Amino acid sequence: MRVLGGYLAAVAAAITVLMLAGASAALVEPSPPIFAELVFPSDWGSVAITFVMATLFVTVFAMPGFLLCLAVSVRLGLRHPAIHMACGSAIGLVLGRLLPVTVDHLVQAAVAGAVGGAVYWQLAVRGVAGRR
Repeated sequence: MRVLGGYLAAVAAAITVLMLAGASAALVEPSPPIFAELVFPSDWGSVAITFVMATLFVTVFAMPGFLLCLAVSVRLGLRHPAIHMACGSAIGLVLGRLLPVTVDHLVQAAVAGAVGGAVYWQLAVRGVAGRR
């Protein structure tokens, strides 16, 4: 149960980072002309629907990479947070290459994966790091 809960929390954290990176990118874009039609961000309902759909997508497509990293880390006894962050970054890069339309920059995908790996380590690995 700890592994599944940690995985779902890691996916939610990674999606949150991606959505915040996309929202902050809109802040640094050049301002539109004065008489241009303003495009306002969507309401909270569409943000929630986008979050849920992206979370479902990442949950399904990141699962094989997560299971591979989990098997290797458990088999070799690798419990350092850097290992989980590196695996998360690699999974983020692979998923970012699969859907280049939704992810603007691969760096955002790698950072989101690293955050997901750190959240997974915090919730699922850190508590059992000293136990055998």
